[in-house]
Amino acid sequence: IGEVWLTISQDVISHNEAFRITIFYLLTTLTFGLGAQCRQLNLSWLVKAFYGALFLNILFIVFKLKLPAWLLNYYYPERSFEILNTISMTDLENLLSLARPRGIFSNPNVSALMINLISLFIYLSLRNKLLELKLNFIGIGIILLPIFFSLLFSSRGEFIVSSLLAGLYFVQIYKSIDKENRRSLLYKLFGGTIIFVGLVIGLAIFYEDEFHLIENVERIGLLFNMKSESNEFVDPTLKGGSRALLFMDGGNLNRILSSPLFGTGYSVASEFPFNFPTKYNHQDWIYMLMTSGVLGVGIIIFLLKKIALPLGWPVLIPWVLPGFVNSFVLVFPAFMFYWFMIGLLKQKIFIQQKTLYVADRRD
Repeated sequence: IGEVWLTISQDVISHNEAFRITIFYLLTTLTFGLGAQCRQLNLSWLVKAFYGALFLNILFIVFKLKLPAWLLNYYYPERSFEILNTISMTDLENLLSLARPRGIFSNPNVSALMINLISLFIYLSLRNKLLELKLNFIGIGIILLPIFFSLLFSSRGEFIVSSLLAGLYFVQIYKSIDKENRRSLLYKLFGGTIIFVGLVIGLAIFYEDEFHLIENVERIGLLFNMKSESNEFVDPTLKGGSRALLFMDGGNLNRILSSPLFGTGYSVASEFPFNFPTKYNHQDWIYMLMTSGVLGVGIIIFLLKKIALPLGWPVLIPWVLPGFVNSFVLVFPAFMFYWFMIGLLKQKIFIQQKTLYVADRRD
């Protein structure tokens, strides 16, 4: 509706972005339906996907340009540098040589987001009794390794998410076991934490030139304003209040006020405030309010409350971080995977409840 309003009221240069986002939303709807049809899928594959993602990211962090060309070209095709040229990243060597590791995506925040998203759905599967997690090295790794990778990627928002998920895992597992085994749980998690901290310190000391871990951990520290504002390394987005409010600049605000109910669509027009792309917005809720208005935001809130929230409140985490300070909606792989998993888990829970109901009737 917002796109129609924009077309009628402004001289639109191109509707390409509107077509792109419409196709994306249609594919997301089909992805949700696909998840609902995969009722026989064993959720243990999430654990394999989690460690597969860690392995691929480590390959790109450690070996970088030493990887075979077919793998590099798969994750970093030439077209990916069309956008990166705007930040002077003209080739793969420049990008992978940055102090802040990229991982399998050109944006380290996205690489960390994908790891945390898989971890989130492992947790939701555990919470809804659809999956069991043994407290061996594999289980403890799922709890602690996302924190390490968030530090490695120097992703402030995802560091908070991974830490929160670790706490949720601990509470969930602690409640699910009997009192006799709780002490064993504490010992295992304590031992795992010691190993984890030792790994981080070891990498920081012996491989600082390779991983730049100390430098990236200091960037995490900026999240808590641990450094003086006079320090040249302080991220300017952390000075003077909330970063999220910085994205409500004059262009965004004026565009929202132009059509607050239905939004102003996705395309670019010739006149201010419609003369800038919408796809680079770094705040999902402002983006949705700008493109789809109060009506579109209301529909998203309704869908989340009706479809996603029954899985447990943590399912809303991606809409807060990175939703409020970066973007979740515009990271297409993450967004589609999110709705696929919601469709899958809802169907699994429905079958589980139906099975229990039939068993009760037989009794």
